[in-house]
Amino acid sequence: MNIRKVSVFKKEGRKSPWGVRYWLHAGKPVVKFFGTKEMAEVYATELRDQFRAHAAGDADLPGQQSHTTFAQIWKSWIKEQKNRGLRKETVNNYIYEGKYVASLFPKRHFEHYKPEDIKTTIIAGSAKHANSVYMGKRYWAILQRLYKHAGKQPPIVNWNWPVSDEEEVTFMDPETVEKIITSAPERLKAGYALMFFAGVRVHEILRLGDANINRIDRLVRIPAASAKTRRTRVLSGLPKNLWDILDKYPMVSYGFECNMKYHRGELKRQGINWVRNGARHSFATYHVAWKGYNNERQFNLHETSDILGHKNGLDLLNTHYRGITDSQQADRYFRICLAEKPSFLQLETV
Repeated sequence: MNIRKVSVFKKEGRKSPWGVRYWLHAGKPVVKFFGTKEMAEVYATELRDQFRAHAAGDADLPGQQSHTTFAQIWKSWIKEQKNRGLRKETVNNYIYEGKYVASLFPKRHFEHYKPEDIKTTIIAGSAKHANSVYMGKRYWAILQRLYKHAGKQPPIVNWNWPVSDEEEVTFMDPETVEKIITSAPERLKAGYALMFFAGVRVHEILRLGDANINRIDRLVRIPAASAKTRRTRVLSGLPKNLWDILDKYPMVSYGFECNMKYHRGELKRQGINWVRNGARHSFATYHVAWKGYNNERQFNLHETSDILGHKNGLDLLNTHYRGITDSQQADRYFRICLAEKPSFLQLETV
């Protein structure tokens, strides 16, 4: 049997009747069907050319491509990082961003990409993912590592990055936040309160429950499993209006994301737009204006930094959030409260 034989045939009764049959080994043949005879003939010709190139040592067999895809090289590279004993959070960061970069180029090979193709894909991917030049630069750095790991020279690309890569801080005014929380169904109110008045991220909310909220000592514990930094964070010194809401409504994380998306749709129909990252940015902006000065009127960001989980983020808070709003607006923001309602923790007396 000639295991390299390629033949074209027709099978009646199929929507795509024209088939191409070939053998890679002495077993069952590989069969692919096409809608027209012309398409089948073109594919068969490509297979014959590939078999001839393989015989000359210039190509791989169909389905046996070499180890050059982005995803394959990324997995190999990550394995080496783990073997080097890097810190867990560093490897996790590589995995998170590397997986995203690999997903931009799922089935293609290095040699198939032109520099401008890579530039366009990285810019589009970073804009979709983070709307940030900073993320685009990180993705390009990871791609360069992947190229070098594959023993290939990274393409030379003239990026012409903008001078500033800072993302504009977008936050909501107190009136909008009050409408959002007031109109929210009861199962969302506790989560919204944590987002707007404690700066908790959405993906951190998804793993929280009442067990993580200490209503007696007024503490909120963000476990390492759900924290972005993979470190446990304990929030203290939180505003009174947050606890007024948490005392009235239980924390329901199950289905939170789906319910929030539905509620956002309702808000949009009412003319209220949910600003991207608006909850965390709103908290940081108003908290810096509200608590930024101590009794001696000296600027102090440590309390805001501790709540947000920015261990060494004082410069970031100073440049991103200071001076955007004033203390009067911040005082209005942290006085937002809901209608009186008995606490769900109160027990019935007999």
